[in-house]
This record gives sequence, structure tokens and C-alpha cells, in this order.
Amino acid sequence: MASFLNPVMLPSLQALAFVSIPYDTLVGLLRDGDTVQLLQQLDALFLPFEIFSDEAILEMKPLLSKTVVCIQHLNATVAASSQPAACRRLCSLLPHLRHAYDTADLVLAQTIESVDTLCLRTLYLDISLRMPAECPADEEARVKLLNLCSVRRIQVVFEQQARRWAVDPYISSEFWRRQRELKRLEGGQ
Repeated sequence: MASFLNPVMLPSLQALAFVSIPYDTLVGLLRDGDTVQLLQQLDALFLPFEIFSDEAILEMKPLLSKTVVCIQHLNATVAASSQPAACRRLCSLLPHLRHAYDTADLVLAQTIESVDTLCLRTLYLDISLRMPAECPADEEARVKLLNLCSVRRIQVVFEQQARRWAVDPYISSEFWRRQRELKRLEGGQ
């Protein structure tokens, strides 16, 4: 994979999403000079929650400002008792998270409320969360999450997220629209 992931092979690559990647493979790629050059040219790098260890975060430090971490598998990969700690760690270290559920998460809301040194600046949510939920508990979680994001100055971006991972685009048109706008603003300064 490392021989393919270099700027000579992919000179125009703007986004890369690893829906699943073994931890050792990612760390190896982060130590490969060509791969690091490629990663630096990206507008976005999407990574699954599971691979974020202290070592991986240390290796990725220069890339974190444009890395979006998808926490769609948080509930499936982390035991319920350790979910709050895992979520706290992510919110204190990473600036951009994608919550890939169509229901708001009380664990995420409680994390945003309780973390003192919050690094989180952007939270990507499914566009369906703009509408009131039918279930009272889901609605309570949605309102709490959106209010806390407002108070903590976390920008909430609603986007159409993939429903069928094998068919639907992993990166939304809203994400690309935002990236173009950011580039335009940076170019004007």
C-alpha cells in the first residue's frame, strides 16, 4: 500500500478515507516519507475511531488539523463502561469529529459538557438531526448536544452521510462545499 500512497502516483488526491485499517499498517504509513508527503497534500483524511492510540496521535500531530475522525463504530468497538472515557479522549485531542449516526448521542453530549480542555472545533452530524426526533429520549439528546456545541463554540455541520457504505459517497457534498469555501477564504487573506 505504501508504494501506491505517494504524491507521484496520486498528485491530485484531495481526500483519503480509511474505512478500516489495521493500527500497525497506519503507523507504518505515518513513518513512510512518501506517504507523509501525500497526507500533507490532502484536504481531508478520514480515519476510524479504533486506530487512535497515543502512538498514532503522536505520529499524526502535524495532520490533525485536517483529519476528520468518524466515530460510527464507537458503540460497537468500545465497551459501554469505557465509552465515556474514549469519547473524552477524542474530544480533548482531535479538532474534527464525524458522528455517523442518525440519532444524537448522550455520551457525546456529556463528554462535550465535561471536558475542560476541549480541542473539538467541528462536529459533523447527519442531516436528519436537524429535524426534531420522534422519540423523546432522542430529542432530548439532540437538543442537549446542539446546545452544548453552541455554548462550547463547536461548529456543527449537518451533512448527508452514507447509508449504504458500499454504494453511497463516504465524503459528503457539504464537506466539499465547506472545503472550497475555506480555501477561498485562505486565498483572500
